[in-house]
Amino acid sequence: MQWRSSVWLRPLRSFLQDPTSYVITPSLRVSAFLFSCCSLTTWALVANLYGTAASDNERTEHFVNNFYRGAYGRDATSTEIQQQRDALNAAAAQSQAAVQSQADTFGRSLFAGQVNDSSISDTQFVTNLYEAFLQRGPDAGGLGWWSGQATVGTGRQNVLGAFAGCPAFRDLSGTLYREANWLVSDQLGTPRMIANKSGSLASMKRHDYLPFGEELGANIGGRTPTQGYAGDSVRQKFTSKERDNETGLDYFLARYYSSTQGRFTSPDEFTGGPENIYTLGKGDSEKQALPYAEITNPQSLNKYQYCFNNPLRYIDLDGHDGLLITNKDTGQTTLVIPVHFTGTGATPELIAAIVKRDNELDTGGSGVKIEVVATDKPINGVLNNLDLSPGLDKNYPPAGEGVNGPGGNRGHINSATGSADGAAAHDVLHLAGIKDQYKEGRRDANGQRTSTPKKGYDNSNIMTSRGGTKLKPEQIREAQNNRSTKKCTTENGKTACK
Repeated sequence: MQWRSSVWLRPLRSFLQDPTSYVITPSLRVSAFLFSCCSLTTWALVANLYGTAASDNERTEHFVNNFYRGAYGRDATSTEIQQQRDALNAAAAQSQAAVQSQADTFGRSLFAGQVNDSSISDTQFVTNLYEAFLQRGPDAGGLGWWSGQATVGTGRQNVLGAFAGCPAFRDLSGTLYREANWLVSDQLGTPRMIANKSGSLASMKRHDYLPFGEELGANIGGRTPTQGYAGDSVRQKFTSKERDNETGLDYFLARYYSSTQGRFTSPDEFTGGPENIYTLGKGDSEKQALPYAEITNPQSLNKYQYCFNNPLRYIDLDGHDGLLITNKDTGQTTLVIPVHFTGTGATPELIAAIVKRDNELDTGGSGVKIEVVATDKPINGVLNNLDLSPGLDKNYPPAGEGVNGPGGNRGHINSATGSADGAAAHDVLHLAGIKDQYKEGRRDANGQRTSTPKKGYDNSNIMTSRGGTKLKPEQIREAQNNRSTKKCTTENGKTACK
């Protein structure tokens, strides 16, 4: 489920092109000075609400208090805060239009007494409107022009209406709307159905994509708006990456991806050192000078390619899935793998056995210690998920258990077997980018999988056998060179990552 405060910042393009034609009331046509009133940067207005607010209530109370400061030069009383906050919150739970309407009513009611109050100067009246509706001080040009329109009575009523109907105020009040969406994703993690908080099928939004992520909208291939192919405010698109509406690019943290081209907009960069160069081209997929590529897989040599040009099978993961922390204070380097163990089989005993297996591995004199951390909170922005439940999961073919690739961030282990701790300890290392070192064989007479170690490895290695207790230094380098591993340094007790 995705909870979000929906912020709709409507473009003022038509207004900017001809501000003098924007009609506020039948009797009042606005001059170019409306630009100085109502088209100020909406982001600055939103910052007033979002700046230090830690909750929806706090943001609403900030909004109410700013109105009272503008209208009366004081904070709202506790009773006033409660009344207006509850009214705005009730509207915000319905729709964005409802909360905008409630804010409009609230604002007009506060200024109703000042419309015919001749003891308040026209300049002060307009200043109050700026500070309440736009939550900023007036600019000189706008103040002068609006003060000339704000004669006591009808003039002030029209000016009040202009501020209440200002696009910037509607954008500001619209940020109080709370929207809840449920995202129903496919096997790649791409949201295909969006349900709002009503749960109604009639309000369901649908999204279809071409293999490389280009969206297929309404009126393409028989799709129609009545079937749900219409716009919504959810930015998570192809494989749940956020799509920038202006450029159409998807944000993959390290770089941007263009779904229309099926390519990243920038390359994976070579990060190898002089010690790696000599192995380039010798067919060793584990030791080579392109740590983001496989020499034996030509598809990986294109630095702009997406998922080996096989987007229906693979996904490019967001974020990092292991942390390589070098502690300059102690000289120790640690490969930290934070894992959130979930599922009905994730008992404290099984989790403890998995962590113990990995943390006691002999890393072959590499000088690097393995530290698996069972947690539901990210460590320096890194967290993996491993489901421990009975049975097989079709999302992890062909075995029905495993992870979503070396350097992945999620997986499933059948907890009903007697070797679940070894299987999970093995696959947790995959999350850090360490690969298998065995070859699949034929199933035995009982239908069980068989395997043989790869050249240079034996069953003492945990990536060859679930009962293994060792890793080789070159396997540690796999994790170091894997693109998903976050590099961190601890110095003077403080850890910084890049």
